[in-house]
Amino acid sequence: MTDTKNYIGATGEALACQYLTGIGYKITERNFRCKEGEIDIIAKDGNVTVFIEVKTRSYRYDGKFGSARSAVTLAKQKKFTSAAQAYIKLFPEAAKCRTDVIEVYINSGKPIINHLKSCRFALR
Repeated sequence: MTDTKNYIGATGEALACQYLTGIGYKITERNFRCKEGEIDIIAKDGNVTVFIEVKTRSYRYDGKFGSARSAVTLAKQKKFTSAAQAYIKLFPEAAKCRTDVIEVYINSGKPIINHLKSCRFALR
């Protein structure tokens, strides 16, 4: 189960990176880890640092199991925020920033990517 879950997550992150580079973002870090938590992707959108949480599901959202974004719980938001703040301490030039969530739905056919920009949960 865990191997499948890790594979789905890694696939979603790779698809998110492809999507982001396709719209002009520059990926600067993947899977940034620190004692405070983890950030899936850190990218540059022009001169703005973007901290990105990727949530992947192997089914299309139909309301039955919940959206991918619903997995960004309050506890996850707090850890994400702490990790972003730790990154900014290491790289003060990243202080001009925002947080995004990317939902990836993979099943048969073309993956569906939903990019939620400027999520309000981080860096309060």
